[in-house]
Amino acid sequence: VAKIESATGIMLNGGDQSLTRKVLFDDTGKPYPWTDAIRSRPLLVGTSAGTAIQSGGSNQFGSVAMITNGTSLAALRDGAHAVSAPSERCEDDCNQGLSADTLTYQTNGGLGSFSAGIVDTHFSERNRTVRLATLLAKTGQQYGFGVDETTALVFIKSQQSTIVTVLGKHGVVHLNKGKDKYSFDYSFWPAGAIIDVTPQGYQLNQRTIDSALPAIKIPPLPMQRFNNILTDAKLRSLTQAMCLANEQSAVGQQDEFIVTLNASKNTQYQRISPSSYGCAIERLSVNITTIQ
Repeated sequence: VAKIESATGIMLNGGDQSLTRKVLFDDTGKPYPWTDAIRSRPLLVGTSAGTAIQSGGSNQFGSVAMITNGTSLAALRDGAHAVSAPSERCEDDCNQGLSADTLTYQTNGGLGSFSAGIVDTHFSERNRTVRLATLLAKTGQQYGFGVDETTALVFIKSQQSTIVTVLGKHGVVHLNKGKDKYSFDYSFWPAGAIIDVTPQGYQLNQRTIDSALPAIKIPPLPMQRFNNILTDAKLRSLTQAMCLANEQSAVGQQDEFIVTLNASKNTQYQRISPSSYGCAIERLSVNITTIQ
């Protein structure tokens, strides 16, 4: 504890957030003395599981859960389960009858240093958007934050205000919960974006909008259904293309699921950097239906 309290910053490593949680809380859920010491540090940085473990605490929507396992496709088919993550060495977990892809979560969250919403990692690259949306619907949390690889979501808090920005190579996906796991609003904050925290939620800061680059002319998206939309980083690629082309709608498919993306009166597109992932998106509506 003394060693931790002498540190101005703590780096939380990757791996398995369920295992990290075991050294932060005892079997009754009581935090160890060093857990409180870690929470009190002025700077906390996490990578992968070290980011996911920071979800926790509570906000106006209730307890903030921590994701422990799962894929988007399994989340659509089987929902979310408040149980321990199944073993990767079992096709079907011996004790719970769950597959290695099942979406599981810890109801009481992890460290609790991030309580603005549920945070997820390796986000666009592993196409975890729908698994996070499913967990928002299950737990009642309004906001989800998906951090892409080689990217940091930065929250700087003071007694007066909170500053939010994105650093790195790619971006952060921000989800607003819909009426169920099959509908939600999708936003993408590229590196360099500054985000305002308002009573109505999160939105691009005016400085970010003012610094937007001129729109570039790219051909309209083909009128087709984009296949395997929930694998790799295809959803991010499609939404970036929509943003650059100012496209108002697109449709993707993954197995028996149809993913429809629509711009609404609340949707904004802003190209804020020349990178491949530099197009900011605000509140793109996503709806998922099943082929009958």
